[in-house]
Amino acid sequence: MVEFYRETEFKETEIGRIPTEWRVVKLGDVAKNVMGGTPSTKIAEYWENGDIVWVTATDINDEDVYIFDSQKKITKLGLENSNAKLVPRGAVLMVTTASVGKLAIAGKELAINQQITALIPFADKILSEFLYYALRYHRRRYIRSGGRTTAIHINQRMVRNFCVPLPPLEEQELIAGILSSMDEAIRAVDASIAEYERLKRGLMQELLTKGIGHKEFKEEAEIGRIPASWEAVRLGKVASIVHGFAFPLKFQGKKNGKYPFIKVSDMNLPGNEKYVTKAENTVDDEDLSQLRARVYPPGTIIFPKIGMVIRLNKKRILGVHATFDNNVMGVIPKGENVDSEFLYYYFLGKIDLWHFAQTTTTPSIKKSTIERIYIPLPPLEEQKRIAEILSSVDAVLEEKRRKKAKLERMKKAVMDLLLTGKVRVRA
Repeated sequence: MVEFYRETEFKETEIGRIPTEWRVVKLGDVAKNVMGGTPSTKIAEYWENGDIVWVTATDINDEDVYIFDSQKKITKLGLENSNAKLVPRGAVLMVTTASVGKLAIAGKELAINQQITALIPFADKILSEFLYYALRYHRRRYIRSGGRTTAIHINQRMVRNFCVPLPPLEEQELIAGILSSMDEAIRAVDASIAEYERLKRGLMQELLTKGIGHKEFKEEAEIGRIPASWEAVRLGKVASIVHGFAFPLKFQGKKNGKYPFIKVSDMNLPGNEKYVTKAENTVDDEDLSQLRARVYPPGTIIFPKIGMVIRLNKKRILGVHATFDNNVMGVIPKGENVDSEFLYYYFLGKIDLWHFAQTTTTPSIKKSTIERIYIPLPPLEEQKRIAEILSSVDAVLEEKRRKKAKLERMKKAVMDLLLTGKVRVRA
């Protein structure tokens, strides 16, 4: 059994208020720090057929606590003839140059390069997992301690002098166990999200080319094999392709206008993953008149048309009446024979925007290019059925992403309570 209780006795320290029972210690007093290196890239024998995991900053991400593998590996000869260092399982890896702030725990014995400092805990003083979470919690503080040249850099003296809270070992173990369990729950949701994303990709590939229950197919020169009852049509025949409008700075900043004024960056706002319903800026009818802009209807498919952001293949649907700026292009289905959801999923699964971009100094997509794209067009009822199937997968994905976001908020709150001692835990 684990018991939680609220702490009432605190003391002020250089890292803030902590329980009187806890101590503040420098990393150099509770862990040995080791810096890595890189074998010469000019000597093939240091790299070819290497089997020693050699971790760099790019191998570490914030999703995984433990690291077991690396993109590149080195040989025993490379290890022996360089500053690369082997560190034991349980060492806390701390990126101290370039991507400062990234952390992981070595899940096995491995080597590190010079971007990383390995903290090897003294087992009688601090536990690896507790140290990892303490550094995660205090990450902003140690990033701020980094000296600035062209980039943030934390030297070994700074690492040794960085302070962390030190509860008793038993409490460290309980805190780390609770936070590890929460990370495990987040990873489980992540794995489920990845599984449903694979399912969605597979369904799009199947449904957008073979449809539902068809036995007879035909070859269309422009798009290949499709069900015999489907048509191959130019997009411009079944949809209007529209541009956005200039948005001078003096019109920006309004938060409570009638219509969202969408920029490419607004596609990244939480809640805008499929349907765009909000933006950082809004406009009213009077603004539209001065901007000589128009409002587009819900169901309009939008995507970036200028710049390298085209490569990211962002596609969204307007969920409300809205307008957008001149870096965005829209596709509005014509008449009643085209379902906007089907058209959105076809864009999502089959249209690579970069393929249609003119790669000049500034990549861009022309309206006429989009109008000439051929798409398969099933009967309207089948379009809707295909869209419903894919929408049901999206609904599950949306729920799982909400669950992940909720778990992450909970974990952040629990870290604040446990790693400051506001709430204590004991067996």
